[in-house]
Order: sequence, then C-alpha cells, then structure tokens
Amino acid sequence: MTVINIEQLRQAVDAYLVEHGRFPTVHDGYALPGLEWSTIDYRFRGGNCGFPGGTTLSKWLDEAYPAERYVAPYTSAGMRAWVEKHRESNDGAFPHVASGQIPGANRTWMSLNDALRKRQIAFTKCDSLSTWLDEQFPLDRKKPAAQLTLRTNMIPDLVDAYRAEHDGAFPYRESGKVADFNLTWTQLDNALRQCGWSLAKWLEKRYPDFVEVPEQRLRSWVDEYAREHMRALPTIASGVIAGTGWSWAQVNRSFRNGAWRWSAADSLAAWLDTTFPAERILTPANVRTWVEDYLALHAVFPTKESNAPVATESAWTWKRINSAMVAGSYCWPVKTTLSEWLDDVYPGYRILSPGNLYAWVSSYATAHGQYPTRQSLEPVAPGAHWNWFEIDKALRRETAGWQGRTTLSSWIDANVLPLEDDPVEVPEGDHEAFDMPAPA
Repeated sequence: MTVINIEQLRQAVDAYLVEHGRFPTVHDGYALPGLEWSTIDYRFRGGNCGFPGGTTLSKWLDEAYPAERYVAPYTSAGMRAWVEKHRESNDGAFPHVASGQIPGANRTWMSLNDALRKRQIAFTKCDSLSTWLDEQFPLDRKKPAAQLTLRTNMIPDLVDAYRAEHDGAFPYRESGKVADFNLTWTQLDNALRQCGWSLAKWLEKRYPDFVEVPEQRLRSWVDEYAREHMRALPTIASGVIAGTGWSWAQVNRSFRNGAWRWSAADSLAAWLDTTFPAERILTPANVRTWVEDYLALHAVFPTKESNAPVATESAWTWKRINSAMVAGSYCWPVKTTLSEWLDDVYPGYRILSPGNLYAWVSSYATAHGQYPTRQSLEPVAPGAHWNWFEIDKALRRETAGWQGRTTLSSWIDANVLPLEDDPVEVPEGDHEAFDMPAPA
C-alpha cells in the first residue's frame, strides 16, 4: 500500500496540472505508481493514512488551490466585464467561441457559449455567445439598424407605430422585434444604455403616462414563470426575470416602496394572493369544486396519491392539498387530512353506517332486482369509495367505525325484508344517505 503525505499529494497534483492542464478527478487513474486518485478520495472521506477526514479530493483541491479552482458565476455585469477586458487586450475585437480562457473566471468562451446554448443562464434568452454580444453591444457590433435609429432619432416613430398596433401599450425590452427593422427592442434598449440612457428612461421623459411595470406586464412575467415551473408562482428568491432587466427581488422592493400606484399591495406575496387567489389560498369551496370535477371525470374520489391534475393550469396537486390541510397552511381553516375532509363533506358516499348501508343495499336491489353479495362488482355508491367485498370485510372485523361483528349477508337478512315485501323503515342510526350532497 502506497502511503503519501499532503506535501507529496501537492507535488502529484502540480505534476498532473503541468501534464494535463487541469485538475485531477476521482476518475483519472493513477496519481502515483500504486496509488489511484479514487483511493486518495477514499482516504479523505474516511480520514485514513494520515489524511484529514470528512472531506473529498475535490473539496481539498478547492481549499488548497482557491485561486485556480475558483469559477466565477454567470452574471450580466460580470459577463459584460469579461467582454470589455477581452476587448482592451485585443484591440477592441470581440471574443468568439475559440478565444480560449476568460481571464480571472476559470471559464472559457466555449463553455460560456455552451451554457447559453443549453439555456443554463437564467437572465437572458440568447442561445449563443454571438447573439448575446449582438444584444448587449448593438452599436459596437455594427448593427446598422441600431445606429440608424439613434442617429436619425427614429425612436418616437417606432414607439408610436408599436402603440398603434398594440392598443396604446408601450414597448418594453422583451417586446420582440421592431417592426420593419432588423432589430429587437432589447437591442435598442442596450444601444440606448451604451449612450447613458435606457428605453424606460427615454419613455418616461417623453410620455407622462408611461409606467415601466404596469400590472399587465407583471402578470405576463408571472404567467411565463408559471408555464416554465409547472404552474408554481414566483417568490422573491426566484432570481432574475429573463430578458427584462428585472428580478423578483426587485419587484418585491418596488411593492414595498409603493412605487406602483396601480396596486395597494405592500409585497410580491400580497399581490399574488389577491391576483391569483385560487393558487395562493386553499378554500373549502375551491377544493369541493375540484373534487366534484374529479368525480365527474374519474368516477372515484381523489386521494393524496392521485396523479391526475387538480385543475387546468394549476400548481395544486392532491398530495400538496393534503399537506396543506395537515399543516393548516394556505389559509386552510382546520388541520385535517384530505381523506378526513372528504368523509365530513360527503358522509353519504363515504361513511359506513347502518343508515348509509341500508340506502346502498336498497339502491342496489332497485337497480338489479336482487341484494348484493360480497362478490358483487358494482360500486356501492357514487365515488367508488366502497365496494361490497370491502364492506363485508369491515362488518366481519368491526373496522371503519362499524359496531357489531357480522357479515354483509347476515346484516341484510336481519335488517332488510325480502324484496316482495313492503319496504321497512331505516334502522336506527345515521340518515346521511337520504340527504347526502350529490356531486355536480
């Protein structure tokens, strides 16, 4: 067994860097004769052979080579700074995918292009390094349309044309292509920013009625976020809003500062509560509507394991509803479970009581001309919460709240007259079955 100390490990790492131009990983074979990198990782994890425990090879490399291992995060300002630094050292030329390393970032322009192509950078919708540079530096990238627009002061005409086509609405960064120009509003906004302005500032100065973020724009941001996140709504921690120049934290600050006169809400959460109540507040009326829609579609009651959607374009699931009921969250009035709540709201369909059982047996006899047995296949009641085999089993075991051990057949013999005789009165007990609510 080959034993080395930390200093010898550093020498092995340095030699690997010189030979391969990168740091080793656990998959890279031998560090030294008879000693693999995976074995070194194992010693770090277990604290074996004099190595510090509770760590890994990768974490140790991060600590031992902090400058070399640091990978700068992707931010809009950071990426622009990388470009400016590259241009300063390359006579104003822009980087491209083959420009190599990004100084000080431990990244390459190729990896940045790949991240854009794979849509891994949230604050932009650009899908390549080239398109991102065109968007961010429209004047320097020789976009004739942007230069012509600024030089001839055509912006008022473009804005007026946009408003005429969109019922008076103003254009924003994310408003797409400028009509009849090889230019987008994002590129125009960035061109103005290169001149010390922005599209929003220009519109504010020229149009007194301009509002940078009206409610319709904010709703469109929320709708797009929900589409991309399985109908979940954003929070202040949801990061940047792609292509807009805003983040959800900035939106929340604007609410808190009272910057938007169109709303009295003092936070993003409060505005979402009032604007999307069905998604933000769980009410018995909403759940009952969803249950009855589910019954109409599936002919059974939902459970917390049900995978079918609660409603079209809703982030609610039956599992999430059950969790909210258990925790009493989302304004749910009483802590319970979905199953218990359904028992309370639909007792005539779900509670095994003498009154309900009498009604179920009578209904079956009317429909089939004979009484049910434990082998009968038809559902006991709407919602298919019970079948006759389960009822017989509950009667035999005195479960589900039933009192008095018996069988389905024996109970029918004792409590229901033969079919040719006159009907008998309902036995003593619950009478929910005769005034139970019917699903819509």
